[in-house]
Amino acid sequence: MAKIPSITSIFEREDEKNYTDNALEFQYIISYSIVLNKECPETNRDFNQFSVWGLTSWLIDHYPKFRNEFRDFSGYGIDKNQKIQAKFDGIETKVKKLAYLDLIEEIKQYLDGSKEVTYYKFTESGYMLAWIIESFDESKKENANNQIYKTLQRNANANPSSYDIFGSIEFKKYKEKGKLDELFTNILRNRISKKGQIYTIKDLIKGSPLPHFNDEKIAKLYSEIWHETFNELPDDETRKYCLFWLKLGLEDLMEVKPLKNIRDFEQLRFDLRNSYDILALEGTCSNCHLPSAISINILEYVNRINLQSDNFVTSKCTVCGKNCPISLPTL
Repeated sequence: MAKIPSITSIFEREDEKNYTDNALEFQYIISYSIVLNKECPETNRDFNQFSVWGLTSWLIDHYPKFRNEFRDFSGYGIDKNQKIQAKFDGIETKVKKLAYLDLIEEIKQYLDGSKEVTYYKFTESGYMLAWIIESFDESKKENANNQIYKTLQRNANANPSSYDIFGSIEFKKYKEKGKLDELFTNILRNRISKKGQIYTIKDLIKGSPLPHFNDEKIAKLYSEIWHETFNELPDDETRKYCLFWLKLGLEDLMEVKPLKNIRDFEQLRFDLRNSYDILALEGTCSNCHLPSAISINILEYVNRINLQSDNFVTSKCTVCGKNCPISLPTL
């Protein structure tokens, strides 16, 4: 059975230090979006088109494996067109896989009203991923974060949801404090470097609605920025929608932990279905040491979750029935 393409396959490693040849080839193809679009385009219609032939030509000149291959004796005397033809089919296959992941868009055009020609252009997601890849290089990190910020802000201004509005304010605060890499981009780099399947850029960016930080100073800064952002949302309706978005995302993550006491959690979640600002979670009871369903206000959860000294809530255990501290899960 053919392996389903995923974002994760673009970052497969042979060992802790080296990517596979397959992953590197994907990364170089994605980096071509930066060659075509040095600055973040004004709109998603402004991305420049390319052909597989043109991409392959660029790879032969810039992808080290191809350059070295054609420098060998076996490649001596082969002209550029022959080199492109030799690699064309393999690159076209990879382009189609990236199109499947919505990183590249296929465009059909007709020449002289009859002949069909296929062009491609990178999508918003492909362009974003290219700059995330660039940010792995310490010397390119600052510029990469500037372009990531521009892309995020452009996205937030196009038919924004409540959480797009939230993100726009939040990312601006990260950038103003010089913390965009630490509080956002670095989280994405860590996520794609770990094992596990990620199929879309949306999955990558929203892998956890509330990221966890081991450094308590950074955790407090994140919490401060989060609450400042929430308080600056334009109206109560947007705040309610934003909290409900968080509620759905966090409860979904709770369900796949996996749960040890699924029935109590399901019942509590159902009972709280009309409470947009209250989470249903599962923690461990400090009395009976068994999993118990618990509820907590989302704003309180944001305050507590990254603080090692304050990650318990007093509640009635759904197993032993006693009021006692119950641990909060990290999602």
